[in-house]
Amino acid sequence: MGLLAGARASELAPLSIAVLALFLLRLQSKAGWVTAPVRARTHDEVALVRNAALALAVVSLMALIWLFWRGPNSGLLIGAGAGTAFLAQTVIKRAGRKNRTAAQVVGAAGLTAVAPAAYYVVTGHLNGTAGSV
Repeated sequence: MGLLAGARASELAPLSIAVLALFLLRLQSKAGWVTAPVRARTHDEVALVRNAALALAVVSLMALIWLFWRGPNSGLLIGAGAGTAFLAQTVIKRAGRKNRTAAQVVGAAGLTAVAPAAYYVVTGHLNGTAGSV
């Protein structure tokens, strides 16, 4: 929708890199925690997960710096909301197996925050249209 409004697709590059790196970082960190069904067990596996997580953290940090370097950004609200959703998902999952569906719904809500963030990045407007995508 933002591209149809005349915005440039090149503005999406830092957001796309940040979202992908943070999603992969989330998966890597789950592999090292108790919340994942398959997790690192040996010293070598833990070291591999740690090194991959550190590399992804650096990539995501650089992409976020690139994204926010361009000036004031209300997109922090969207990112804070998505981060809170993923934290809530972890807490809900740790509460027990019967809460798995609720945790999946909360995680999906966090992932859907990417669409309004992309709209905001390309248009610079955080309005009703951003909320509707």
